[in-house]
Amino acid sequence: MSDAVIARFPLREAPIRWRPRSFVSAGAAVVATLGAVVAGHWIVASVVACFGVTLLAWLAWRARPKTHGWIGCYAWGVTREDEDGSVRLLAYGEPFGVSLLADHARSRVLVAFTTPTHTRYLTLRTDDGPPAILARATTIAESDAAALSTSFMLSGADAVTLLEMIEHAAPRATERLFLNGSRGERIVIDPVELRVDPLRDTLTASHSRRRLFDLRAPLEWRGFMFHESVGPITTLYQATWVRQGAGEIVFVAPMPHVLASRADRRANLTTDDMAHVVRELELLQSLPESPPPRELRTAIERAFMLPLRQALDRAPRPARNAAPTRLQSSPDHV
Repeated sequence: MSDAVIARFPLREAPIRWRPRSFVSAGAAVVATLGAVVAGHWIVASVVACFGVTLLAWLAWRARPKTHGWIGCYAWGVTREDEDGSVRLLAYGEPFGVSLLADHARSRVLVAFTTPTHTRYLTLRTDDGPPAILARATTIAESDAAALSTSFMLSGADAVTLLEMIEHAAPRATERLFLNGSRGERIVIDPVELRVDPLRDTLTASHSRRRLFDLRAPLEWRGFMFHESVGPITTLYQATWVRQGAGEIVFVAPMPHVLASRADRRANLTTDDMAHVVRELELLQSLPESPPPRELRTAIERAFMLPLRQALDRAPRPARNAAPTRLQSSPDHV
């Protein structure tokens, strides 16, 4: 495995948003200096001028971008590096997927690197984010985007270059997604199939059955919500039911606390991008239903519920004259 670096991209803090009082203080120092000079108070003018120069120098120092780490690109994969060491984000010789996630306002954009064993996130700056990045990102709840974001960010231009390098080395990476269920299930989503594999040590459990859905063949699915109460506490869940042939499963996750609180920043969208946004809103809609059977449930990280539905949405649907279906227990084999 070669350790030669192909490219390195800096991770920097978010741009400083200056408060008006900083500029008021600097302006006041300038005015005071001029007044002291006119009045002949040279000592006072010197002191005030020194204060003003010091304040301006401090503001300039604060505005200077500070590097707190790097994204390293190698022939074998991609890492995140800082003074504490190196963390591998992906290795081209191993299974991985890359997803773009963002809150509704596009104030936070994340790159999610998913593998069968872990998920790691990289935050992108949105003030210089290219429209292509913003348009490709899948919407997640504002509260989830805030919780997953980091204070050190990759610039939008560097993000485009990084994604191009990854897609060149692994052309289907952005079409794959690896998740872990609450019971340790390994979940794989790609253009061909949706697969849920239990852990080997739980194969004998009644709820631990391999489920395989062909995304090239007709399947049924729908999104809904339900609630359950434990004592005085009631929890609202979002769910995605999937059935194909004799195989059936329900993916569940808690509903987010804050979906969106700010306006959408995706202005001047193309017709294709606007259609993408409209379809996202349609996929997010859920009607209330009764809680599904527990043996059908597989809990996933809620940030990936919409990407899951997007993958299912690309699969063909059964004939519309089919009778409505109801949730039922899944058999041992799909």
